[in-house]
Amino acid sequence: MVIGLNSVFFSPNAASDVGSAVQTELSWFDSTLAAARAAGKKVWLLMHVPSGANIHSTKSKLDASGHLSEATMMWVSDYQTSFLEILSSYSDIIVMSIAGHTHMDEYRLPSGALEISPSISPIDGNNPAFKLITYSADTFEPTDYASLNYDLANAPSNSTAIIPSQIRTLRKVY
Repeated sequence: MVIGLNSVFFSPNAASDVGSAVQTELSWFDSTLAAARAAGKKVWLLMHVPSGANIHSTKSKLDASGHLSEATMMWVSDYQTSFLEILSSYSDIIVMSIAGHTHMDEYRLPSGALEISPSISPIDGNNPAFKLITYSADTFEPTDYASLNYDLANAPSNSTAIIPSQIRTLRKVY
């Protein structure tokens, strides 16, 4: 089963009147996971904004010696706490979580692994990239992935063609 969660509402930058919608969505999420467990299904969770620290705004809070006194979070604290409690309750059936928003190829570990898909556009100075995930059709669990990016710094200035030597592949076996 694939569940799409609208995590945009969980951001501190969302409208101030979304609290009721967030609570409704989290309740729906909890009951949908309960139904998946009862049916013996494994779940992939898809969302846009990941939980955890906002790397861009947190890095601006480093002092001159590189110490950090406080991290800026991607979600409102109460929403993140509720979400992580739900994830913890269903960690046996959630086999993959995928998010975006940060435009970086990264992992987060809220409960199990959260894959952050890299940006396909060069916004924020990132190289365009994407992931290919291989998974077991029997268990729905990921078995391998390849993260491919196009190195814009070494791209020919007169060509838009992708040259295989400019594509970097990172692989991980689960």
